[in-house]
Amino acid sequence: MTILEFKVDKESDIKIWLRFLKLNKATYGLNFLELLPKELLSNLLNKSEEKQKEIILEYIKQYYTEKNLDKFRINAYNKIKDNFDLIIERLEKLHNKKLPVKRIIVKYGTFTACPYIYQGKKSQTYGLFINNLVIENNIQIMVFTHEVMHLFFHYYFDDYCIEKGLSKKQTSDLKEAVTVLLNLEFKDLIEIEDKGYTDHKFIRQIITDLWKSQQEDKKDFLKLIDDVIKKMKEEQIEELDLNGNIIGIYPKSELKKRMFIHRCSLIIPRTFNNKFLLSKRSKDQEPFPNTWICCVGGKVLAGESYLDGAIREGIEEVGELVSLSSHAMVELEEVCSFLYDQEDYKAFFKVYTTKEEIDLNQLKPNPEEIQYIEAFSIEEIKEKIEKDPNSFAPTFREAIKHFVKNLK
Repeated sequence: MTILEFKVDKESDIKIWLRFLKLNKATYGLNFLELLPKELLSNLLNKSEEKQKEIILEYIKQYYTEKNLDKFRINAYNKIKDNFDLIIERLEKLHNKKLPVKRIIVKYGTFTACPYIYQGKKSQTYGLFINNLVIENNIQIMVFTHEVMHLFFHYYFDDYCIEKGLSKKQTSDLKEAVTVLLNLEFKDLIEIEDKGYTDHKFIRQIITDLWKSQQEDKKDFLKLIDDVIKKMKEEQIEELDLNGNIIGIYPKSELKKRMFIHRCSLIIPRTFNNKFLLSKRSKDQEPFPNTWICCVGGKVLAGESYLDGAIREGIEEVGELVSLSSHAMVELEEVCSFLYDQEDYKAFFKVYTTKEEIDLNQLKPNPEEIQYIEAFSIEEIKEKIEKDPNSFAPTFREAIKHFVKNLK
């Protein structure tokens, strides 16, 4: 029998705040810090941990009232407790697996996210947070079921996905996206639709379609995972309209049949003497063979952010971008974005540069895509374009205009 516990643990609550403040970046496309009041966030950022604790403690006093805590310890507990056996029974049936822990601890939270605590297969305890917003909106069952579904995935399917060839990030994306099944199999229990993250819209649709394609009396979660993995390993890109809205998703090979607006990420790295790196495209690489282009560039995959696409393309095309000074991987910063909509190419582009100068000698150009890499100043690039514009890809000529205009 599984024990369900509800706990008020202010220290654990504060640790969640501090964890997200230290991370300070988007998770699956959403930065939970940005959901905080702007004045509060401004006061918290760039402060010592001790000062952050002090500010957080003062702010969360409003949520640690007896009235709010009773709503958590009594109302929320009773609602989940009354449905607990049915939730676990349904989850076990969905996954065709037994609940892998003997104790589930639900803690009261005041941060904007409701994280969970998975401690590996050896632990018999699983933890999760339910915050005051969840209680006020009366959506405890949806959040609880969503988070416990993550437990099943971690315990039974994490290693399986890696063995089948998914990256850790893809496995994490799948873990989050598969909760879309709650809208199909738990719609009589959950209070509202499980909407998931925007970054997972594509994969959630794939999961939904594949699940619906299985016979009603022969639903097989493992088969679903296998089928989704196959789809995820195929490189898919999004077709966009002129406003940037997704209107279709296709294999990359579809672009060879017809040109349509999609997403691309480009990197023009900084290097020594205030110069920037460009690549000479391979002689047989379409489009625009044997022309000067951004050092790194490529199509953003469906469900992938522009930044993640830039990082992935960088590794694929030239290897790691290593700092000249620290010899560590450098971070990227966005410089500009633009729409290129011509007969020869159609894409929304985002152009990045590196926050530090990188070591040209550490780059390893992929010969299938790049002949060689050279460093140029902005003035040298302008002069070369003026003398011989056709030696540069037309997309690069457009990119460099926006790049120079917005470069800081």
